[in-house]
Amino acid sequence: MASRPQMEDEETKLIDVREKLFKDAMKGRWQAVADIYAQDKKFRETKITWAGDTLLHLAVSSGEEKNVKLLMNCLIKTEDEKRRREILEIQNDRLETALHIAAALGMVGACLDMARLHPTMVVRNLNRRKETPLFKAVRHGQKRAFFALQSVVETYVEPPPRVNREGLRREGGDTILHNAIFAEHFDLALEIINCYPTLVNAMNEKGESPLHVLANKPSVFKSGSRFSLLDSVIYYCIFVDPLTIKYRRYKERFSKDEGIDNEKALHDRNHKLPNNYLACYNIFTLLKNVFKNIGQCK
Repeated sequence: MASRPQMEDEETKLIDVREKLFKDAMKGRWQAVADIYAQDKKFRETKITWAGDTLLHLAVSSGEEKNVKLLMNCLIKTEDEKRRREILEIQNDRLETALHIAAALGMVGACLDMARLHPTMVVRNLNRRKETPLFKAVRHGQKRAFFALQSVVETYVEPPPRVNREGLRREGGDTILHNAIFAEHFDLALEIINCYPTLVNAMNEKGESPLHVLANKPSVFKSGSRFSLLDSVIYYCIFVDPLTIKYRRYKERFSKDEGIDNEKALHDRNHKLPNNYLACYNIFTLLKNVFKNIGQCK
């Protein structure tokens, strides 16, 4: 049995290593983090931050697929299936797993890597708001992350989630379709209807269907908007591509592991733009397209 001084010494060493891991993670030294993650298994479950995040949570929060891949490779090579699932199920203080965060950030590769190791997490692990990773992807408008998680659900989860199950709802009874329409992610809403047609008639605890949510957004209809002359010109000059169902094509690609590396590279490249620069870029692109369309109307 270890003496009290020995135990205190070990505790001090543990704290020192935790601090080093946190600093390395914050400074982007993920290879150094991965080396310790591979050598000492206890740090795979250790809470590193005050919010209860593990190293896997932090790797996902970095927003870069390659950092997550470093840690996931360690788990795949050195842990059995049971232990991998236990580590993936670890929640932070908001009751969120690393998969919840990956879904919110739209990290397709990370979502697939984690969900394939523990498929039921996608529709059964709940955060504090009673949201599953699948719901979280929808709430944040991450269409490709939704495609990735849905492809895992259809391939590995039996029985599939139903309307009355928690996997497609959160507290208050809102379904993923309610949420997509409320956030005006209409292309994603169409994909959800294609995957879960019965959600069209699903009610939340207020007795509202997704159609009620849509009806409460008059601004999305031309009849609900009062345009000035300039607004009308812009409205008629903007060309909108018809919405098409893309999920099946993505599912086929994911099942063959095609395009996943491209998704990871695309996410990592886009993540390097600061949010304010990205917003400016999107606004510039929108304005450029508007003026281009106005020119075509002359």
